[in-house]
Amino acid sequence: MIHIINLPKRITPLVFFLMVSVKGFTQIPVTADPAFSAFDITELDDTPADANNLLNGSFYLLKLGFLNLHPNDIPPGTAYIRIGLGLNMILDPAFNLSTAPYSEYITWSYDVSQSQPLIIGVIHTALPGFFFGDAVFRVKANSLGTSIVSGQFLVVNPPGNPYILSDANPNNNSASIDYTVITGTTPVTLTKFNAVKKDCIIRTDWSVENELNFDHYELQVSKDGTNYSTINSVAAQNKSNYSSLFDINSLSDQLQGNNLYLRLKMVDKDASFKYSKIIQVNGKCILPPAFVIYGYPNPVIDRNYITIGNKEGLFNGRYSVTLMDMNGRMYGSREIELKNVQSFRFDFRTMLANGKYIIRLQDKNGTQSGVVQFEKH
Repeated sequence: MIHIINLPKRITPLVFFLMVSVKGFTQIPVTADPAFSAFDITELDDTPADANNLLNGSFYLLKLGFLNLHPNDIPPGTAYIRIGLGLNMILDPAFNLSTAPYSEYITWSYDVSQSQPLIIGVIHTALPGFFFGDAVFRVKANSLGTSIVSGQFLVVNPPGNPYILSDANPNNNSASIDYTVITGTTPVTLTKFNAVKKDCIIRTDWSVENELNFDHYELQVSKDGTNYSTINSVAAQNKSNYSSLFDINSLSDQLQGNNLYLRLKMVDKDASFKYSKIIQVNGKCILPPAFVIYGYPNPVIDRNYITIGNKEGLFNGRYSVTLMDMNGRMYGSREIELKNVQSFRFDFRTMLANGKYIIRLQDKNGTQSGVVQFEKH
């Protein structure tokens, strides 16, 4: 595979002159903008978690938005990501870093030899210009207390690298989040949990005892038996028998697989929980198609909205829309419901200053997503 580094036109003649005129010169100067947006800690089903009340021994998703807010690619080997998990959190021992998002650009590793566990990400393939992605890791609350997750996107420029990176904005390279790990109690007693598949529909049913001070059930699914996501939540109703069903086609592609693993998470009112046994079922079904989106008018002039269109089909379902500027500052994220439409109007809900912005659209199940970059004049 050949990876092309996009160099600004204004430096290309100078670079060519230096490379052919100065014997032994091998480094090409490149300007880009490695940046972070913010950390977030969620439940394994991607629902919000209270970072100040993480349960000791429980697992969560740690998320970090990382970006390249410049049209030039970030060359391989010139920058890396460093994430410190603090004193009360570790990486889930069962989490395979080679499966972490965007491994096609970044080599992730785990270091426990320092004062706190570290997740390190080294760019091995050029990170494209105007890149926007979420680094997601499964972590475990490992001991009681308060600590902090911190991260830096660092420029290194090691000797011998053919490129030398200059950071266009070194003030947007860090992010952090405070967290507290607490103790919890054990909730309801599960007496039965079954699952049956017919065509593309899987039906589950379960029986319980002692719903006293109990809150809700979460039906979770995995394609590898290790990484689970919640696909349905059922509130406690002070009864002993429950059931739930779902269409395999509604799952995100990260959960699609020939074999699916199901479990039930039982959550008490104080947020303590426990899991059921794991059930394996056949998970063959067809994925829905992806889409390519665009925005118009572009640039946006004298108005506070933009129309988002689908080039390859219709929007149908619930979608998450995130608006942010080129410095990684978020102007809001909200969900919208669309029913078989080719385009929709997205109101900014705030008066945007003139400049460049990014809109990220993702469906509720994570199977479709797209990014629109536009200018406000």
